Amino acid sequence: MAKDAGIVKLNLRLPKGLHRHLVQQANRNNVSLNTEIINILERDRRDRSVPPVNIQDVVDITARGTAARTAAGVIETLERRGLIPPGEPAADAPRQPPKEPESK
Repeated sequence: MAKDAGIVKLNLRLPKGLHRHLVQQANRNNVSLNTEIINILERDRRDRSVPPVNIQDVVDITARGTAARTAAGVIETLERRGLIPPGEPAADAPRQPPKEPESK
């Protein structure tokens, strides 16, 4: 087997219970133990790229100003601060009523 310049060999000591759990998980996913560990590490790294919402930030934002007390105001403020990604309002968010057509 040829050495790959992009691969690093790593010896890892694990508690027996964790090793057993990882082996079972790898078997369920039909992958090697090595692949399972890499998948878990890559998934964790990807998940950490989205900042978690801190409940204290939500409380602080909600406590400031009347606009922040509305659901739309809280969502807008969280988006502006980068605590949640911008996007569509939640299904249960208040919606603007449709505008009445002007009569001529």
